[in-house]
Amino acid sequence: MTIFAHASPGDRLRPVPRVTSEQRAAARGALGERLLLLRRRLGLSQAELAEHCGVSQSAVSAWELGKSEPQFLDIDPLCEALGVSYAVLQGASPLPSRP
Repeated sequence: MTIFAHASPGDRLRPVPRVTSEQRAAARGALGERLLLLRRRLGLSQAELAEHCGVSQSAVSAWELGKSEPQFLDIDPLCEALGVSYAVLQGASPLPSRP
């Protein structure tokens, strides 16, 4: 099935590229890498970050390894603990400079 981009009358429809499972996995991995980098910069253990977010240490490990992503309700405490916005965490904004 091909998905087409919204177009104005008279415009030609262009196919929208589908996101593959490999691309989704790479995005999760990138989030995990940023999460790991930020956590280490702050000197936090996975257990300490997990406690702040109200999740298990294994959840933080899974996020960092790209096996899963934080749930919606975990995002705010996670960003607060790391001192960054969600845009930074997801890669839409650059990582802050090292202090």
